[in-house]
Amino acid sequence: PDLNFSNRPVRTRMPGGVGGARSAMIGPYPDCRSNVAMTTGPPDRPATAHRWPCVAGDSQGCRLRIVVVPRSGIDATVGLLDGWLRVRVAAPAVDGRANAALVAWIAGQLGLARRAVALLHGATSRRKVLGLDCDVDAVERWLDAQRRGWSRS
Repeated sequence: PDLNFSNRPVRTRMPGGVGGARSAMIGPYPDCRSNVAMTTGPPDRPATAHRWPCVAGDSQGCRLRIVVVPRSGIDATVGLLDGWLRVRVAAPAVDGRANAALVAWIAGQLGLARRAVALLHGATSRRKVLGLDCDVDAVERWLDAQRRGWSRS
């Protein structure tokens, strides 16, 4: 029996799969069905999965996905949040000061020049994507060292 007492048609799902249907893509990367970043190598080498979901390699170096917590009193990594590296920055989010402090801090931590770290996306957002002119393995080694200082709570 039809339980629709209005003249409007019954809508079972929202457009785009929001109201119940899951989309085919599960993770943030369209090429795979997980939250693990995949990089494609030459045709003779298979794609490799990175240990850290916040790091992705590309032809110019690598990309680091970061969630910034501005005005937190200290510059430090805190952990992972939904596959994004969570970083605290002491600078306030006013006139790009937190972005400049983040770029300078990441460059100093990885031993890179500031010009080797570029803010690719998220100039006015807490979620940022940084382009790093370095090897993915160097970033993953740095993240492994940073993880030792994170609390287990």
